[in-house]
Amino acid sequence: MAHLAVTAVRMAARRYYVGLFGLSLILILSLFVLTPKESANTAGAPLVERPTVFGFYSSPSIQSLARGLVMVHSAQKAGNTFPWVVFITVEEGQKLELTADQSRTLQKMNVTIHYMQKIWFPHWMKPAQEKFKIIWHKLAVFKQTAYKKVVLCDMDMQFLQSGMELADLPGLSGASGSCRACQNFEWELNAGLLVLEPDEKNFNDFINYAKNRTDFPFTTAEQALLEVYYKHEKRGKFYPLSNLFNMSVMSCNCGRGDRKSFESVQIVHWVCTAELKKPWIHDPEKPLVRRGKECVTKYILKWHNDLEELSDHYGEWMMAALPSEK
Repeated sequence: MAHLAVTAVRMAARRYYVGLFGLSLILILSLFVLTPKESANTAGAPLVERPTVFGFYSSPSIQSLARGLVMVHSAQKAGNTFPWVVFITVEEGQKLELTADQSRTLQKMNVTIHYMQKIWFPHWMKPAQEKFKIIWHKLAVFKQTAYKKVVLCDMDMQFLQSGMELADLPGLSGASGSCRACQNFEWELNAGLLVLEPDEKNFNDFINYAKNRTDFPFTTAEQALLEVYYKHEKRGKFYPLSNLFNMSVMSCNCGRGDRKSFESVQIVHWVCTAELKKPWIHDPEKPLVRRGKECVTKYILKWHNDLEELSDHYGEWMMAALPSEK
């Protein structure tokens, strides 16, 4: 009888220690195992991983929004699957008034609007164009730390390929650009395409630098600041992108893109087009006749075809992208 009692006690003890070991193991694993999208902070609340997005800067107008969506459509047709963000600077409390159709279009295209407050402005700026006073506030994107990385594009770009590899490049990366279309040129910053990693300290650093440059006219607004800051203050700490990602449409007949043919170009930019202006200005039914620039016509047609496709899918409101007189 005593033998049976001893055996029972031993079995109970064994079950107790096995159970205690299992509970300890579960507790230890719970300290290390987290969901893929979350990490633990000291307060116990989950921290969601910040997204990488493509985006464009827009004035708070439906016309500007519509033109940007034509560019987004060209990227998505070429295979770009990233979410897109429209960055708009507004006065406090201001928002873009959207109709139900317009809101539905944004949702279906995986586009969201991110409103930003205007930033400090250099009152001594002497802009080459009046619109640069508005574009200066695009710099506010640099402090939108809700995003891990932003591929920031100008709305007058046309994607010929997806450009998705841009998301893998380091911040800060910038596109090269020159108005000397078919000539060799030194690398020059064109802020129409930037790959950036938002960081409030970095933002404050270059704004404070600008505040101390009262001798500098900032003729090309935010582009001028970024170029002088990263060339001189940061001693070239700026990754130069291939001009295949920012090829001026004016270069379509000279094939200067990294010494490859124009067919290798990923993104066409309507930059340096003072005489040609922008694609939405042109009548697609009237071929462009200008010696050496006839090839631009196909990019005018492409832009208007993209607009028509959007209008067919999402409604007539997309035609707001055209000049009001049309």
